[in-house]
Amino acid sequence: MKRKEVSQYLQLTMDTLRNWEINGLLTVKRKENGYRIYTQEDINRLKIIRSLRCTNYSLESILRMLNALSKNPATNIREVLDTPSLEEDIVSVCDKLITSLKSAESNAKQMKRQIESMKYKFS
Repeated sequence: MKRKEVSQYLQLTMDTLRNWEINGLLTVKRKENGYRIYTQEDINRLKIIRSLRCTNYSLESILRMLNALSKNPATNIREVLDTPSLEEDIVSVCDKLITSLKSAESNAKQMKRQIESMKYKFS
């Protein structure tokens, strides 16, 4: 599949796919004309990355996990994901904090709308 097809299939933006490739989360083979061709293995890897991003893991944590698994398939995934190196500790913590704050803000706005709706309904 080409990048646009994969983007639509996985419901990811093409920028997200580019970003993940730039950050080393996957390497996509190219045809002679330079077009990227995603294999089923690439798509499976992207599904894993997407799932981990949805659970607020940083790109560094995901890359650390993927590298560890490529060296040893019996690696304890949770331990690798949750144990940043000294150099990346602050990055991973901030990444999760920013994502958590965005989620909390969204939840607060939704609650406000529900309360206003209930207030109007029961007034």
